Amino acid sequence: MLDCPVCPKTNIEDSKCPQCKTDLTPLLRLRELPETYYTEGVTLAEQGQLDEAIEKFSTAISLNPHSAAPYVALGNIYVRKDLFDEAIFQYQRALEINPENSDAKKAIKDVLKIEK
Repeated sequence: MLDCPVCPKTNIEDSKCPQCKTDLTPLLRLRELPETYYTEGVTLAEQGQLDEAIEKFSTAISLNPHSAAPYVALGNIYVRKDLFDEAIFQYQRALEINPENSDAKKAIKDVLKIEK
């Protein structure tokens, strides 16, 4: 659902505003960008390109700071780089967004075991 940036029409489900006929396709593409960067980060992480994955996850977060998944993924990269404090920080950020995130909870426990 989108709101038209030109007229007062809200909750539009189509790519064109039914009231003023404005093309909303660019807004729809912008909405997809965080997921695109997240997916690219996952692929890069799987390929072992950790610094590049960090860039993609960070971009996904900057475009949509309300999704927990990129924070968890970024934390996982930091664990792989032995940056445990940074990893815990990212997992905690994920838990601020979704306190029930089982991946973040488990990851924090795992990192604390590694640090002992």
